[in-house]
Amino acid sequence: MAGRPNDTTYAILGLLAMRDWSAYELTKEMQRSVRYFWPRAESAVYVELKKLRDSGHAKTRVEHNGKRRTTTYSITGKGRTKLQRWLDRGPRRGVLLESEGMLRIFSSAAFGPNPESVALGIEAMRADADESIEKAFQVGGEYIDGEAPFQHQIRWRVFTHVFAARYSMMLRAYCEWAETELSRWDSADEETVRKNAIAAFRETREQLDKLVQPAEGAAD
Repeated sequence: MAGRPNDTTYAILGLLAMRDWSAYELTKEMQRSVRYFWPRAESAVYVELKKLRDSGHAKTRVEHNGKRRTTTYSITGKGRTKLQRWLDRGPRRGVLLESEGMLRIFSSAAFGPNPESVALGIEAMRADADESIEKAFQVGGEYIDGEAPFQHQIRWRVFTHVFAARYSMMLRAYCEWAETELSRWDSADEETVRKNAIAAFRETREQLDKLVQPAEGAAD
């Protein structure tokens, strides 16, 4: 029995609508592109592919190259209809951030000052940011040079690429700030740390005011 569809289903249908893929190829493409705004484990992709096949939204063909057996997935007419209806409905949410590193930083407050846990969270996020920046640099270069696998889709791909690149740069800038702020804990007393935190809240509020006030003025 096919499971209830989720948005990972549509991520896979979107890729299948572009070309046929083996399960291995599709998981690698998910890691290359979709993971920067819809990260999912490879095991989840394999599960969804089988569900799509069982529900008739995708079909498979088996090819043999010597002893090697490859199963290739392709989208069906039913799958294209399902994908189009999903696109026509519009998203339920625009962006929903998921960060284990940030969750660990948030939860570390349960035990009082816990710089070690905070540092580990920042370190993990910075590693992700650096990896994403490196990948964006590579992929962007492919499109600039006209050598990207989906070069013919450049007018659409630019939107996801710019999002991923700018988000990664923002994340690294945040980590640099957080590392600097955390380094002050070692030599500062509790009152100084508290004042630094309030200063950061105020600076952020000033930045938010610059965004909110013009919007409120335009509404008038």
